[in-house]
Amino acid sequence: MTRHVRAGTFRFIWGVPIAVAVLTIFGLLAALLGDGIWRALAWLAVGTPVLVALRFGLRAVYSHLPAGNQSSRRKSDA
Repeated sequence: MTRHVRAGTFRFIWGVPIAVAVLTIFGLLAALLGDGIWRALAWLAVGTPVLVALRFGLRAVYSHLPAGNQSSRRKSDA
């Protein structure tokens, strides 16, 4: 059974940003206090917000391109 979160609720609006913030804080603390595997976990945790920002930033850029400028279409297909 799946549970749906209703739009406009606190968890719907702030759930992902809070999770990314907690992950970032964990990564920063792991980098400061740990060695070995903790450094690798820190890299993953601190890199996650960067990947999320790139994903949504690139999606915003590519969603505004006109249909004729898609690089995946060949001229022979048109």
